[in-house]
Amino acid sequence: MIRRLLNGRLSNGRLPSGQGSEQRSQAGFTLIEVLVVVVMIGILFGIAAPSWIAFMNSRRVNNASDQISQAIRKAQAEAIRTRRSYGVRFDTVSNPPRLIIGRYNETSDTVDTTGAEVEQLGYGSIRPNVITLTPGVSSIVFEANGSVRTEDVTPPVTVPVVFTLTASATGARRCVVLETLLGSVRRIAPGEPGCP
Repeated sequence: MIRRLLNGRLSNGRLPSGQGSEQRSQAGFTLIEVLVVVVMIGILFGIAAPSWIAFMNSRRVNNASDQISQAIRKAQAEAIRTRRSYGVRFDTVSNPPRLIIGRYNETSDTVDTTGAEVEQLGYGSIRPNVITLTPGVSSIVFEANGSVRTEDVTPPVTVPVVFTLTASATGARRCVVLETLLGSVRRIAPGEPGCP
C-alpha cells in the first residue's frame, strides 16, 4: 500500500485519487529561481570578460608576431630562390598595418608593390586600432644570397632590428627581432633582453 502510494505520487505528482487531499505538481522552476540563475550567470560573465579580452588580445599579438616572422622568412626564401633582392615593407600608415612582400626596386629604393604579396596584419581578422606595430625600420631587404642588405637602402639597416607589437586595449606586447645579417629571426616576450 505504501509502495503504491509512493509510486502513484511519483508518477504524476499527485496522490492517487480518493487518498487524501490533492497537491499541486512541483515540476518546473519558479520565476525567482530562474532570476537567481540569470543573475549568477551575469556575475560570472562580468568576472570572466576582462580575462577573456586580455587572453584574446594576447593571442592576436602572438599571431601577428608569427605573421611578421613568416613574412621576413618568406622574403629571404624568395630572394634565394629567384637570385634577386626581395624585401618586406612595413606599412604602418594603414590601420591595421600591412606587410608588403615583393622584389626590391633599386631605382625607387623600395619594395615594389607591382606583383607583391600584400598581407593585412592578422590576415584581416584584426579590427582597426587593436594592434600597433612599431617597426625598427620601414623595410628589410634581402640580397640574392639571403643576407640582409645594410647599405644602399633608406634608411640603412643595423642589426638587431626590433619590431614591437602592442595590443591597444590591454597593453599585451610581443617583439620580433631580426638578429643577424644572415636573417636570423626570433620572437621574444616583453621583459626579455632585446624587447623594450
